[in-house]
Amino acid sequence: AGDGGALHTGAFATANIALLPAALRALKDARPEIDVVAAENPTGTLMRQLADGTLDLAVVSDYPYGLPSADGITTTVLCEDDL
Repeated sequence: AGDGGALHTGAFATANIALLPAALRALKDARPEIDVVAAENPTGTLMRQLADGTLDLAVVSDYPYGLPSADGITTTVLCEDDL
């Protein structure tokens, strides 16, 4: 177990409203020593920030253009919407 530090997160606008608040609250409850730094940006910007190490994790969307490829980034589907 670590001694805390900062977790730099980013998300697109809708995720910041619908997905992240509950998850970040749960994280803070479980690990209060971690400082969460949150940013909001479009997916392309978030992917670049992940690639350059500015962010530790990001919630991104593949709509409408798909995800840009980025070496060294692992993606996990959190949910899917029927369009």
